[in-house]
Amino acid sequence: MSILSKLGITEWPWVVGEKENYYSFDGTIEEKKLLEINNIPLRFPALGIGTNTGGVAIIPLDESNNANAKLIAAAPDMLEALILEVRNHEKNGIGEGYQWNELAKDLIQKATNKSWEEIKDLL
Repeated sequence: MSILSKLGITEWPWVVGEKENYYSFDGTIEEKKLLEINNIPLRFPALGIGTNTGGVAIIPLDESNNANAKLIAAAPDMLEALILEVRNHEKNGIGEGYQWNELAKDLIQKATNKSWEEIKDLL
């Protein structure tokens, strides 16, 4: 079992895919008419973020969202690499007091809501 699955993070490759005509409405007929009157589109170009087993988010397609979606899709791999790098530093005696390691541990905690000690117990 990988460290990501032990943390409850989906292991599958995360991807970003474009949807040309995403239908985003799930309301009443009255709400639909109100949106149409105010020229709020019910269909729009969108980005899907998720794994090959299912989507996690659908967001409007624009340049900023595209960059953010790619970052989100890469985050699990980056987190795993960061955890393994900190572990390797500690194994090689580089860890304690090393500024990069302390920053990395803070980022790992931000992403997982777990302390480095809790993460080490999962390795």
